[in-house]
Amino acid sequence: MFLENRGTYLECYENIRNLLLRYPLNILSIYLCCMGSSNRAYLHPVHGRTNLHLTRKSTVTKVLIDRITNRAIGVEFVKNKQTIRVFAKNEVILCAGAIRSPQLLMLSGIGPAKHLTDLGINVIRDAPVGENLIDHITFFGLTFTTNAAVGYQLFDLINPFNSHISDFLINRMGKVYDSGREWDKYSLTNGWTVLPILLKPKSRGRITLLANDVNVKPEIVPNYFDDPDDVRTMIAGIRTALSIGQTKTMQAFDSKLLNITYTECNNYEYDSDAYWECAIRMLSTTLYHYCGTCKMGPSGDPTGSSEN
Repeated sequence: MFLENRGTYLECYENIRNLLLRYPLNILSIYLCCMGSSNRAYLHPVHGRTNLHLTRKSTVTKVLIDRITNRAIGVEFVKNKQTIRVFAKNEVILCAGAIRSPQLLMLSGIGPAKHLTDLGINVIRDAPVGENLIDHITFFGLTFTTNAAVGYQLFDLINPFNSHISDFLINRMGKVYDSGREWDKYSLTNGWTVLPILLKPKSRGRITLLANDVNVKPEIVPNYFDDPDDVRTMIAGIRTALSIGQTKTMQAFDSKLLNITYTECNNYEYDSDAYWECAIRMLSTTLYHYCGTCKMGPSGDPTGSSEN
């Protein structure tokens, strides 16, 4: 197999070696085509179509809406300091993400009426645009040390004769993975990390405008852990992670939690629920899975921004 694919094999190895000198490990899967992109998934297969037009360096400023029918009929955008309007024969699909989409809708007159009026925006439809922000968050405070390597070291990742690496390069299969985030002061220490993730948060945030201007970034209010159930769920995840560190398998590596306490949490008894609540409010971070801010739904749905 190696001889038959030696050209591609060595080229991939050279690419990995060069990339490791410049970029974090977590971009390798994207570079090696293990993950897709909207460009590769949607544009590449149809790039030759005559009815596909793509404009670069263009910023949409609003959705154009027919005030008689209350239907979107086109968009207005700025390119090279010129304002351009394009009109649709059938429909306009807004897919600017969970932050920019509600921003554009509100700038176009669709959103909470009082909020839009306060900013001098003509209200076309009063709707809860920007509300219902949902996101996945994870806790980064659980790193364990071990007396031996339990993952791959840097040399293993750039060694083309490692069987796991060759299996990955040729077949896109195998056991290659990122062995986890380590804190700088323990960068030469073997270890592993658990990242509890709140998969079904009950807390809801919001996106609001700060100005009637597309170039002014909207305010993001995530409201993480606003619902007490989210706090309890994340703490339960932390305790599950701690129990994994006490299993026979992990104890065989002398696995120990890096018991780093935080001055902001010193007023709480270590390992109490109050301590972990303090810690998760300090060390949790977004996974950038924002959604829900301009949700489609039936007319009776109070959280829906548009009818499906």
